[in-house]
Amino acid sequence: KEELLKVEQLVNQKISDSLDVTASFMTKEQATDKGAMALFGEKYGDTVRVLEMGNFSLELCGGTHVKNTKDIGVFAITIETSLSSGVRRIEAVTSLGAYQYLSKRSEVLLKLERSLSVKSSKVIDKVDTLQSDLKEKNKIIEQLKDQIQTSATKDQFNNIDQLSNGLGIVTVELKDGSPKDFRNLSDKFVDQDSSSVLFLYLIDNDKISYLLRTNKQNKKVNCSQVLKNSQDIVNGRGGGRPDMAQGSGDSSSLDGFITRIKEELTRI
Repeated sequence: KEELLKVEQLVNQKISDSLDVTASFMTKEQATDKGAMALFGEKYGDTVRVLEMGNFSLELCGGTHVKNTKDIGVFAITIETSLSSGVRRIEAVTSLGAYQYLSKRSEVLLKLERSLSVKSSKVIDKVDTLQSDLKEKNKIIEQLKDQIQTSATKDQFNNIDQLSNGLGIVTVELKDGSPKDFRNLSDKFVDQDSSSVLFLYLIDNDKISYLLRTNKQNKKVNCSQVLKNSQDIVNGRGGGRPDMAQGSGDSSSLDGFITRIKEELTRI
């Protein structure tokens, strides 16, 4: 940003200096000996056009130009991007285009001043404060959501279905939230129950996201293998570790999916 500002200031200073612009034709060798700058990637013929702006700029250029730098009026950089490795591209506007560009930015700043009830010098500080407050409030919202989900699922964790081999499975549908909440909720489950298996799922229209989880101490259960042997029923894809695996599929065969998971767990 500092370099861009220096470039913008330098160009506008040379505009203000009212440098005469002259163009002449000579061989490429003569131009190079004179110190003219040739732009990378450009192809030049035997005769080249040499453009001079006072004693400040000397380069090979085939375009049309003003006769004096003052005719440019104003110079404002609008875009700076990467052109290739180690090479940056700068785009700018001049004259009326620059005025319109700067005028629109000034209008935006004026609206911000009115909206935030601060002077232009305080706009950045005000926005930073608002962003910080928003981040803190979002954190509080996430904590409250976590508390609500924990409260809503705590009783359901106690609804254990005992399989014929003595292994317990708890099936919980997450109705408010997203798959990213699976890990946090399942952490609470394995802390509470070290021997049972949790099947946590979320239905979104015709899709289902799911997670199978057990405590790491429960070595006889391989959640990843159980899902691998079961999720073809829902055309699902997924996997993970022996203690935790997750995936997604079609929700239309949910009941059959749960039944298959219980059958796989019974075989353990």
